[in-house]
This record gives sequence, C-alpha cells and structure tokens, in this order.
Amino acid sequence: MVGRPHRSPWTHRALALLAAAGCGAFLPAGAAPPEPVEVGALSVLVDKSPAIAAASAQAMNDALRGQSATRPARSAALEAWLDGATAGERAVVLRLDPAAGLELVEIDAAEAPRLVDAAGPETRFELLGEREPALRWMRPTLGIARAWRIAGRGEGVRVGLVEIGGLGRTTDTVIPFLRYGGCADTWHATMVGGVIALRPAASWNRGYDGIASSVRLLDAGACSARDRDLFAAIDWALVQGASVLNLSWGTPTGGAYDAAAALVDEIAWSRGTVIVAAAGNDAGAVWSPALAHGALAVGATDDRDTESVRDDAVAGFSSWIDPRTGSAKPELVAPGAEVTTAAPGYQALARASGTSLAAPAVSAVAALLLGARPDLAGHGPAVRALLLASAGLQPGATDAARRPGDRAGEGYPRAEIAAESAAEGRCGWLDLVTADAGTRRVLTILRLKRGQQVRAAIAWDQPGRYHAAGLGAMADLDLALVTADGRIVAESRTATGSYEALSVRVPASGEYRLVATVFRHDSLDRAGRLPGRTPLGWAWALIPSTR
Repeated sequence: MVGRPHRSPWTHRALALLAAAGCGAFLPAGAAPPEPVEVGALSVLVDKSPAIAAASAQAMNDALRGQSATRPARSAALEAWLDGATAGERAVVLRLDPAAGLELVEIDAAEAPRLVDAAGPETRFELLGEREPALRWMRPTLGIARAWRIAGRGEGVRVGLVEIGGLGRTTDTVIPFLRYGGCADTWHATMVGGVIALRPAASWNRGYDGIASSVRLLDAGACSARDRDLFAAIDWALVQGASVLNLSWGTPTGGAYDAAAALVDEIAWSRGTVIVAAAGNDAGAVWSPALAHGALAVGATDDRDTESVRDDAVAGFSSWIDPRTGSAKPELVAPGAEVTTAAPGYQALARASGTSLAAPAVSAVAALLLGARPDLAGHGPAVRALLLASAGLQPGATDAARRPGDRAGEGYPRAEIAAESAAEGRCGWLDLVTADAGTRRVLTILRLKRGQQVRAAIAWDQPGRYHAAGLGAMADLDLALVTADGRIVAESRTATGSYEALSVRVPASGEYRLVATVFRHDSLDRAGRLPGRTPLGWAWALIPSTR
C-alpha cells in the first residue's frame, strides 16, 4: 500500500513556531538548501546498482576495520566445509569481487581451488549463510532473546523508518506495513529496516528475525536529502501513527543546533514520540538531528565477531560529544561494525558498518517495550528512561560504572532488563512546569535488599523553539536515590543534557526514594509570561550480578 504524501496541520504549526523562533528559513537569503550527508558506511551506495553496491560495501567495511590486506581468499567457514566435504557434495558460495560485484555460485568441493585460482587477488569467497551468526551476536549483547519472552516482538507498534529513499521493492525479507511512495529504493533503507524487522523468507535466511520483526514498519523514504523532503517523510510517519522514529541519517554541524534538531525536539516534546538517531560516522561531534535534546543518539561498537562484550570496543568512526565539554552524546551504543542484515535483490544477507546500523537496534528495543506496555505510547521520556536504566554495561568491560568522557555514553541498553522493569511497573512519567523550579519530587518508593545493584534514570524533553531561539536548555534536573531519612546514597548531577542516570549497590535493606530535583526551570519565553512545560520520564532497574 502506498501512502499519499501530505503536510499535516500539526507540521504546519510546528514549522511556524520554529520560524517564529528564528529558524524558519534555516539559510541566508538566496542560498541553496544543503544536502545532508547520510549517516553510515552505505551513504555512497545510494543510486548505485546492487552489484556495485555490494562490492563497494565490502571494500568500505574492509577499510574501516583495516583487514583488506589480511583476509584470505577463502573464508574460514568455507575452508572448514572443504575439509569435511565428501566427493560430489555441493554448496552455494558468495563471490565478492570489487570489480565485478556480488555473485552466487554453486560449486562442489573439487571446483573450489579452480574457482579461487581464476579470480583476481582481491576477490573473496564465503560460504553462503556463514555471515548469519553476526546477526545473532547482537542478540546476546542487547539481551534480546529473553526480552522476546517477556515483551513479545513489537506486535502492533508502528515504527517510522525515515530514510533517504525507500525499502528495496525486490526484497521479500523486510515487509513494510505502509509505504510513503514515489521515491527511489536504496540499499541503505533496506539494510537499516532489516535490523528492525527482517523476517525469515527462505532456507538461506535460516530462520533469522530482526529484533522487532512483528512491528508495523512504516517505509517513510524521502525523495531527497533536502530538509523539506525529510520533514515531509517524518510528518507522514507521524500521521500514520508512528510511536518510534528511526533516523539513520544526519548532517555534520560541528555540534551546532539546526533545523532538523529543532524539529525533532518539537516532535518529542509535543507528541511524546520516541526518536532514535544515528550519532554519525566521522569520530567527531555528534551529527544533527542526533544532537537534539529529545533524540536518543546511538553510537556504534565493534563486537569483534564474538558473542562476548569483553573484547568489544567503540568503533573508530563513531561520533561523540565529550560530556565534560557539552551535552553527553551518544546516550547509548549498539553493535555497528560489519552488521549483517537484509540485502535487497539477492537471496542473501549483506554486511555493512556505521552508526546507521546501530540506531535501528535501539529503535527495535524501544518497540518491544511499547508492544508490551501500550500505555507508554506518547510518553517518550519514560521509554528513554527505561533504556537508560537498563544500560551501564560498557563495551570491553563487565562493570556498570560510568567513566567520564567515555565515547560509549551509558553503554549497551539491555532489552531484557528494560522489559522486566516495564512489566514490573518500575517506570512512570509526569509534567514539570516553571513553578516547580527549586523543588524536589519523589518519583517512586523502592524496597530494596542489601547488595542489589540498582540503576535509575530520568529523561526529559523541551520544545525545539526554545533552543532555536538561542535560550539553551529550558530545565536542569538532578537525580538521587535517598534513604527514608533523607540520606543520599547515590546521585547524578550534570549541568547539560536531557537525562541523568545513577548506579549503586544497595548498602542496606530498606526503603529508598527516587528523587528528582528541579534545579532550574525557565519560562517558555524570555519575558517569563509563558510557563514552560517539561515532560519527564523515570525508570529504575535491578541489574543481575551475572550480566
């Protein structure tokens, strides 16, 4: 089904408010609209043929990980098959040639040496299906399997896949619920969508599902990278009922707040939509719109092709903002180096790198939570707080301690912990107003046992028009866990950003209170005539000691 593009009255109002705040035109008079750069290693693949795209993606990923010179012509899995194959046994091989592209070849064991000898020096052969475990490695890292048992697979939740170009029409593995329509297909959109909603289609897929394979995926593919087209695609997804927006694209602004960030903040603040954005791929400042207050910026890690997180590392290309110099971004990370996902046009899976592939993993986890708790829809800060409270596990470590300046932010979100917290009612939301400035709000009462590891988080939104007018952050909140007699056990106090998170091992059994302090809350206007409103979400989680 193809949806008809249009601009809703809501978007008219939002853009009018942004224009009134001084960011309506976004450009000097007469200037041409900018062309935002897609986030992800696949940004250059748009408008290329699938065969060239596959070869380019492979070469790009090799360069990212510095392995192009060391990879053997035949993969380890193919060598293992050849060693054990009996006479006449046949297999399907993936032939990756930077010059000729991607090809599926059926061979028997005796033909393999001749095939390799006849190929160029940069050609690589892999056994079809051997890449599939890389899809599964994301599952234990993010705790997906147990989350499925607790929360389901995102049934009934609508996720807006806002992309530059739409899902590939030739793939039968990522099936959109609705299409925006009329725009060219891209590899990028299909690979990003596959992380969320890939479905088993044939024997070559071997039963792999995306993280939230039961969601209703809205294929909101913009026809260009211009602001007006991307904003129209976002608007369409909202009109179709998206409660999660995935934005795996962006513009490097050097950390400057721009139109896209302002619109994202306005949407999050006014509608409570969960918005997840790729952090960027230049190892510098987080790109827009991921730098928006209301966006969960997601960085990428390299899982080293292993299930354990002990050898994981932040990917060298993943963008970030040092929390000592600005708003801490990204908030979370997910695997994003050589992620295997859907490849349109081929009965095969493909591999790509970039924060583009990390962001949809977090979008999918958010969809799982909304599927289990439909009442969370429209309360984006509560969903963000659940994800932040479930995190703390840093790539390459097993402790939950936050290290200042860590490029991984709060670390990996754990879907099973977030799902359990949502199911047990360990989350909530409320609105703060200007009159709350200087007050303390008891969010919830916890009854804890000595030795339990507890994480808690708050997250909040502010209108994009406020920051766009040069007023900065409208509210500054702090978070603390206190005993019944008011003694602080743990606290989180930062001057920037739109969340606070704390982690503590409970010193003694008893009753505790999770308290938010409204350190500052400004009015919506400079004159103080319009009281500001801040939607706040909170959550807490019990962290297993064996995590």
